[in-house]
Amino acid sequence: MNGIDEMIAQNLKRPDGKQGGTWYIGVDPGLHGALALVDDVSGRLLACVDMPTIVKSSETRTVKGKDGKPDRKVTSERLMVSPHLLARQIDEWRSAAEVAGRRLVAVIEEVQSMPRDGAVGAFAFGKSAGLIEGVIAAAWIRSR
Repeated sequence: MNGIDEMIAQNLKRPDGKQGGTWYIGVDPGLHGALALVDDVSGRLLACVDMPTIVKSSETRTVKGKDGKPDRKVTSERLMVSPHLLARQIDEWRSAAEVAGRRLVAVIEEVQSMPRDGAVGAFAFGKSAGLIEGVIAAAWIRSR
């Protein structure tokens, strides 16, 4: 558990000294999604982080100028949700919840493809959502 998560856990022990309560992990799936940790007792947002991603592949191509001649090189990167970094984040929050005596429950946004989505994009989005659900399930965290 890192220092920030330990500080969160120590500062959010229940004022009445009792154990209990739940921390919710809110999940907005996708490459540009995020994770939020919310305490049900205080209603406070404990943490919010971008969805952890890594570069899956990159491609450099030459862009032509108005005159039709090579002008500059442009690199584009394909990202993917990192299961390892996501698992590490979930594990840190689980450790902090244990210190604070709280249960941890994930609430994952239900996703679906839209008619305007291309097949490749829709598949990638669904794959990311499934990966996120798998990491949370492998951590033995109940989800809704």
